[in-house]
Amino acid sequence: MDLNIIKTFIIAAEFNHFRKAAERLYISQPTVTVHIKQLEKELGVILFERVGKNIKLTEAGRSYLQNAKRLIEVYEEGITDIQSFSQGYTTTLKMAISP
Repeated sequence: MDLNIIKTFIIAAEFNHFRKAAERLYISQPTVTVHIKQLEKELGVILFERVGKNIKLTEAGRSYLQNAKRLIEVYEEGITDIQSFSQGYTTTLKMAISP
């Protein structure tokens, strides 16, 4: 699974609009549509109800949105941790100061 597809889903869900999501992600609107269709095919559910140019999350889409956000959050935390580790930060120093 491509994490860019997950990010596209999250942004599209926030804007409820594929064109606005495309503008935010600096990709074309047809690319957003392809990403969403790929994700729906992989998950086996419809994530958005499409009415003309308007979209809204389905019940399955709302359910998956929380998981998608956690997935991206864990990925980004992992990147931050490994970057810190590669720079030599292996422990955390905590200090407390009393007035």
